[in-house]
Amino acid sequence: MKSCLLFVLCTIFLSSKAQFFGYRSIGMQHGIILYSEPILKNTSNANNKISYVNELDKNFKMGKWVSFNGGIGFGNYQNPSNKFEKYQSSNFFRLKPALMFHLPQNISIYKVNPNLINPFFKIGYNFDIMDNTFRAIGYKRLNTSLKLGIGTVIRVNHYVGIYFESSLNQKVNIDYRTFFQHSLGVCINLDQKLIKY
Repeated sequence: MKSCLLFVLCTIFLSSKAQFFGYRSIGMQHGIILYSEPILKNTSNANNKISYVNELDKNFKMGKWVSFNGGIGFGNYQNPSNKFEKYQSSNFFRLKPALMFHLPQNISIYKVNPNLINPFFKIGYNFDIMDNTFRAIGYKRLNTSLKLGIGTVIRVNHYVGIYFESSLNQKVNIDYRTFFQHSLGVCINLDQKLIKY
């Protein structure tokens, strides 16, 4: 009787602690930034170059279906403003808080791996701190954008998943242009495998 009760309590505890791709996970990805997609209709944008960003994320459990996603990044905007010369670029450092809505893992003693497919929807905000090139043409160094993204992590094994995300980003200062960001990377589960008896 005691062992049965212990099993039930462990299962409830493990399920209540479930979050995105395990209890503890980090993500590393490389993203490309596109201003020139036809559907964006950025009429003031002559930029058809590809910019990039590298990002590191950490997920913090808020509930079974939602996590807080915090991250940092660094990258390079190619010709980020109409005031730039044709081949000018600006490096930036990014801070990125977000809420991530996802399916629960429900990890138990009999299910030791994260889900095979882990879809998510993300609402976030990017704070991009630009380098001195940006200030030199008369802009403030802080460049912000609202982010709406969807994606998934596909499990390779208990510890590693392949990360895909596409997001629509709306700048809320400088020139109010819209851009896409598409990211590919890995999500790493920091939890050890549970022991099956």
